[in-house]
Amino acid sequence: MKFYRRGSGRFFVLAVVMLFLGRPTVAQQPATFGITVSLPESTMHVGEDLLVRVITSNPTDHIVFAGAGYGGGVIVELLNEKGEDLGLHAMGGKSEPPVATLHSNKLAIRPHNNNDFTWRFKPEPGYLVPGIYKLRVHKRDMKSHADVYSNTVTLTVIP
Repeated sequence: MKFYRRGSGRFFVLAVVMLFLGRPTVAQQPATFGITVSLPESTMHVGEDLLVRVITSNPTDHIVFAGAGYGGGVIVELLNEKGEDLGLHAMGGKSEPPVATLHSNKLAIRPHNNNDFTWRFKPEPGYLVPGIYKLRVHKRDMKSHADVYSNTVTLTVIP
């Protein structure tokens, strides 16, 4: 009694080889867009909304897609003086026109164009205490699957 079809031995050998070698990986391509962040004010008081201007630019000759991935289009990284990332606690809350929201999975950017948004975040109480913070954002490049990081800006929080 045979339990395999003719030629299935080759399939078995291929399956074993792939198990030991792993899946073939695709080399990451360079990112197809850039991100620049700025703060309208580099100093804010505890309890105030955090405003961040994000410009996503496409220098290519074709449409690119930014975003997708963790929770939305933009991920904020906000490091306190101890190096702890408080980005998730700094994000959230309401958005008011012309302020965008965090619910976009991807952003289509036309060739040689920029998308310019001002994000308004209502930080969770108790996280943005007086001190100096380093802020940057990142988005996922849909083509290369690379995380594209912005420049880093300094935010000073005062009482």
